[in-house]
Amino acid sequence: MAPILTNLTSHFGFGSKQVIASGTGGNRVISDDYVYHVFTGTGTFIPTSRAPFSVECLIIAGGGASSPSASVGGGGAGGYRSITSTAVINTRYTITVGGGGPTTAPRGGTASSAFGFTSAGGGGGGAAKTVGNSGGSGGGGGGMTTNAPPFGGGAGSGNTPPTTPPQGNPGGPASGYSIAPGTGGGGGSIIASGGPGGPGPGGTSTYPSPGKGVGAPGGHPASETFPVPVIGSGIPAPLYPTWFPNVSPEGFCRGGHSGPRTTPTRAPIANTGYGGDWSQATGGSSGIVVIRYKINQY
Repeated sequence: MAPILTNLTSHFGFGSKQVIASGTGGNRVISDDYVYHVFTGTGTFIPTSRAPFSVECLIIAGGGASSPSASVGGGGAGGYRSITSTAVINTRYTITVGGGGPTTAPRGGTASSAFGFTSAGGGGGGAAKTVGNSGGSGGGGGGMTTNAPPFGGGAGSGNTPPTTPPQGNPGGPASGYSIAPGTGGGGGSIIASGGPGGPGPGGTSTYPSPGKGVGAPGGHPASETFPVPVIGSGIPAPLYPTWFPNVSPEGFCRGGHSGPRTTPTRAPIANTGYGGDWSQATGGSSGIVVIRYKINQY
């Protein structure tokens, strides 16, 4: 008789326990068999199912800032972490969304956190002739204001504090010599597609093109787990026309540009984790936290 009971249990699911996962908090979006909770600011997530269930989580911190002052490096992108699975129970969870860094030193963004996991704020750009600040991604090194040593500052460290996989990259160093002011290196980006600051697009600034430290690019926009169009449905309507055209092609967490007044700059965009560009008086961009779970779980 035992084999018959085993077959009945397997066929009708008597041995399995189904959980209908549900929760409240943030801006709720349903897509296919999944629910997304998009937090554009600090809030509370409350699982309403009686039984525990599993969630995934995207945690992006606020980006570091640069400054309108001459020779300040580009701001580092906020830390980027994707948590593949963590169990939640019927209690209150504080979800913290970090803000973008201010233009006053040290210009760092603030951390975002959920379920005990934290992404560090982006490092602020270094002041003239100083090293960029460390963070989720590091800030760019500060350029020189006079033709005298010390010359350009080094890159700010990324993935600080360290996580596995890395939450970010270093910024870019300023050039070692230039007779013109405003030679800050660009900020770092997340590990997904932007390399650490370095020669070329990563962020180093070199003579005879003073100050043109290009911020490292952002993350890959396509994600099966956290697709940008679905997250966009949870972005507030006033922000969406600016948010989606930037995040859709570039992803989250791009590094900030630095440079002289001839370098094009971009205004901060909330809930992107972007590092701030040089000359932007409003600093880095705020982060975002997105929770996702399958409705029917076993």
